[in-house]
Amino acid sequence: MLSEKSIGTLLGREVDSIDLLNGQAGKRIYRVRARGRQYCIKSGSGAAVDMLAYEATGLHRIESTRSVRVPKLIASEEGVLAMEWIDETAPTARAWRTLGESLAKLHSTGHGRYGFEMDGFCGNSVQRNQWKDDGIDFFISQRIEPQVKMARDRGLLSRGNLSRINTLVSRLPTLIPEQRPVLVHGDLWSGNVLFGASGPLVIDPAIHYGWAEADLAMTCLFGSFHRDFYAAYFSGGGHWAEFEQRKDLYNCYHLLNHLNLFGTAYHKPLMAIVRRFAH
Repeated sequence: MLSEKSIGTLLGREVDSIDLLNGQAGKRIYRVRARGRQYCIKSGSGAAVDMLAYEATGLHRIESTRSVRVPKLIASEEGVLAMEWIDETAPTARAWRTLGESLAKLHSTGHGRYGFEMDGFCGNSVQRNQWKDDGIDFFISQRIEPQVKMARDRGLLSRGNLSRINTLVSRLPTLIPEQRPVLVHGDLWSGNVLFGASGPLVIDPAIHYGWAEADLAMTCLFGSFHRDFYAAYFSGGGHWAEFEQRKDLYNCYHLLNHLNLFGTAYHKPLMAIVRRFAH
């Protein structure tokens, strides 16, 4: 657990109060007040040290695009991350539109290959980011296959389930159109979006260069974002109808990840998608 002295040294100012908000999986989150300012401080040990380093890299990279806002990173050292504290407000339609426009701008940051310069995490799961020239190859080898193997080894998928998933994987080249690799958040569900007084921000990125549609698809996984978000996102090009036809395909990865992280509640929605497309 971080001490008041170590936090004060990190921030360069005297600490008034420290509140532990959350502590699990080797990681702790604090709300710190120091000389009239508030901070969010994360600390971790073990695998969480690498998680925090990846998170810091992701925040820096997104900030450098001047697109979607992220909390300002105050300080970062091994196993510790200090950011500005965001007081949340109720989102307005304008804020949702800003988020859609900003995400589209993030997705305009292209790259020549799929992947990232370091492996990362999606939640508490390791997420491979080995560079690939082909998007389908990246999605299968770096996303689907590791999660399927984990679920198989844990006895979460039957032989019949595995056969259907293999059929779906074989059909992906005909189901997903060619898309250029762009910078994506990677874990864009509502819990990783904050609305503050100055507008929307994103947190906890699982950053890499991948498919824009895959990033957008996760916004639909646990209840879609506000309609103004999608209207703004697609205002510069693209079509909702075409995306809607295949958005569930991308979310197979996240459902597999949730199956491995949280258990069988995610088996049914996963296999419903697999059966729909594996024919």
